[in-house]
Amino acid sequence: MRVKLKNFGKTPAGNVRAHIQHGIWRPPGLVNHPSETVKDGSSIAPGDRFCWTDFFIMDRNIVSKLILDNMRLQSEITVSYVDCFGVGHVLTSVYQSNATDDFGFVPGTREVT
Repeated sequence: MRVKLKNFGKTPAGNVRAHIQHGIWRPPGLVNHPSETVKDGSSIAPGDRFCWTDFFIMDRNIVSKLILDNMRLQSEITVSYVDCFGVGHVLTSVYQSNATDDFGFVPGTREVT
């Protein structure tokens, strides 16, 4: 999974922390969900990006079910940061494997990437 963060603002985002959690989605939530922190405490300048590729191992049986759309993989990415005024913000995006396009909408902003 390739993940990109971009600072669309006009001021730096400080103390940026990104956390990703993967799992098999079954109502009411995730099962078998490893997680990791992938960016911890640095900053992103206005207009800059931070990208990472995340790898996780899945059983062949699970991969077959995902291909047949008999099961859904869900990834939840949470990013927290502090703006130049010292105000903290938290953004969360959720992606499921049955989505028809790339996701990148950030609620509360004007941007869809």
